[in-house]
Amino acid sequence: MTEDDFSSHRVDLTRQAYDDTLDVYRTGPVLFGVQAAQINQAQELHDSLVASLWGRSLDGAIGSQLDVLGRIVGLYPRPTTDAGAITYFAPDVVSAGVDNAPVYVVGAPTAGQVPMGDPDYRAAIRVKIAKNHIRYGSPAELAYFAGVAWGVTLSAKNIGPSEIDVTVPQGTPGRIVSAIMTDISDETSDHQYGLPVPTTTKIRRVMIRAADAFAPDIESGAVDTAPIGVAHYG
Repeated sequence: MTEDDFSSHRVDLTRQAYDDTLDVYRTGPVLFGVQAAQINQAQELHDSLVASLWGRSLDGAIGSQLDVLGRIVGLYPRPTTDAGAITYFAPDVVSAGVDNAPVYVVGAPTAGQVPMGDPDYRAAIRVKIAKNHIRYGSPAELAYFAGVAWGVTLSAKNIGPSEIDVTVPQGTPGRIVSAIMTDISDETSDHQYGLPVPTTTKIRRVMIRAADAFAPDIESGAVDTAPIGVAHYG
């Protein structure tokens, strides 16, 4: 899934009309004024249409329009999040830009379950879209899903008829590991994970692969000197 800000659809119609006008007519104030009046209206309509497209895209939708997209993909109403876990006045995350940490305002929730905000809901919808395209839950599909949904290089290995082991790179955020291992069973199916494994299949464990795991042995004459991945969760 790619992001599209519709910049390729934005056109300066005034400049385009000027470039298409013959030189002999460019200095005529009456003709140029009539043309400008018409083009300005066309520009407003064009800009409104592009803004409408952007506002109905996953990256541009906010509020109730984002709820509509969630309903379309099967993620509605909005999932809830624990308000008590929100850290107000925390330092900004350097890589995420300026003023990205939550700031408390009068009436902001401090406890209980509250609907996801737009950024988290948008990310959840993106995950749901990827999950909707999984057909069999094969190791190859699980790797595709993890890359699209979380940006993680994941591998899965069948351990038995209904168990798999999952491996993720060192440095994978804990929230992603938790999402992989979250196990919910209800009247519709058993073992529902954030990772879309086949129904009734159980994730036995998640292993963390060292950054240089399974590298060639160091050329020192010794055997098995390269690091290997180790089990971390499960």
